[in-house]
Amino acid sequence: MIGGFAWGKMSDLYGRKTALFLCTTAAAYFSFLNALALTYWWMVILRMLVGFSEAGLNMISVTWFCELTSPKARGAFLPWIQVFFASGQLLFVTLAIPIMRYLNWHWLLAVVGLIVFSALPLFKFVPESPHFYMGQGKRQKAYDVLQGVAQAHNVSLPRGRLVSLPTQKRLYARQFGLKYKEAPEIKQQWKTLFWPPKIFCNTVLVWIVWILETFVFYGVILLSSEVLQLYHNANEEDSSCLETAQLKFQDNETCHHLT
Repeated sequence: MIGGFAWGKMSDLYGRKTALFLCTTAAAYFSFLNALALTYWWMVILRMLVGFSEAGLNMISVTWFCELTSPKARGAFLPWIQVFFASGQLLFVTLAIPIMRYLNWHWLLAVVGLIVFSALPLFKFVPESPHFYMGQGKRQKAYDVLQGVAQAHNVSLPRGRLVSLPTQKRLYARQFGLKYKEAPEIKQQWKTLFWPPKIFCNTVLVWIVWILETFVFYGVILLSSEVLQLYHNANEEDSSCLETAQLKFQDNETCHHLT
């Protein structure tokens, strides 16, 4: 939670691309340092820092992707984030099988950190969010980003002038039927999450969805490890019972004198 607030504030101040690059670098760095941990508490502290950085990755990547896609295509493209997320987990498991068999978890974390470090140069080829530029009043930079995207797809931008999304002041004016000049200035504070009522409903619904999603996601992850451990223990008990039964059978087959 702390990481989400911190990285979110940084992305609003310095840009989505910059914040995402920094939290990715931090996650790779602390993951690599975790491979060098020699005590339990150092491992816990470094894993906490990895989680702090991971919060920014999960949040900013979705926000950045949404701001780079049009509302019509957003629903079709967003699932691809989860596809690559699952692909990364499968890659981690594939790496863990041979590394944990022949080496140990220190090597596994070191390899994962190096893989993430190798992906950092790819940030050079991705643009900043035009929505962030518009929020900062940098209209020309936002236009340059959109122009570059259009050229990459061999299309031209539609004619018109770039405008920002409706501000809280404009939403307030629409809610109460006021003119834009008559509406009061509303600063971006906590209360803007709950006012006007339409924003309040959206905020509550998003919170409920994320709470349930996180509860189910981490519940399945933690439960799966317990199920696998129970399965492993059951196999060990069955094998030990089989060995005991074989020993008893061999003892019964031992030849004894009749007299």
